[in-house]
Amino acid sequence: LIRPYKGVDLLMEAFQKLIKKRKRIKLIIAGECNDYQIKKLIKQYKGELEDALITNIYHIKDDDIQYYLKASNILVLPFRKVTTSSTAILGLSFGKPLIAPRIGELNELPETVGFFYNIEDQYGLIQAMEKAIDYRNNLSKIEHRALEYSKQLSWPKISQRTFSLYTSLLE
Repeated sequence: LIRPYKGVDLLMEAFQKLIKKRKRIKLIIAGECNDYQIKKLIKQYKGELEDALITNIYHIKDDDIQYYLKASNILVLPFRKVTTSSTAILGLSFGKPLIAPRIGELNELPETVGFFYNIEDQYGLIQAMEKAIDYRNNLSKIEHRALEYSKQLSWPKISQRTFSLYTSLLE
């Protein structure tokens, strides 16, 4: 779902600045959007950015999400605020490096799985995007680390850690 707190407007603004320097990049924005202002903004940017911006702002079936992830090199999550993010975990499970601010649960992710920035830095998002583009020839290393890290987040491993924690507290 595309919601205001997810910062799609920040992403499009940063992308618009970035594409002036980097001509051969594309941005995919996908997910159901019910917010009129965001829809209007996406249409406006779509008109300005033409083929560089690919959008699907309608409902995406669970089985079809994989196609968007597989078509992407990097998953950008420009959250304004967040406590947890299933989108980040899903992206990592597909071996996708992240571009995200260091807030909420995202603070717990290792630097090795993406390009992180300080949300207080007004240029942080665009700088992280530039760094990711500059690193594109070495993305396979980060993709591998993202996938390996996601394996630590399986339900059996999480339940085992939780059980171990409770056991240690009872001792």
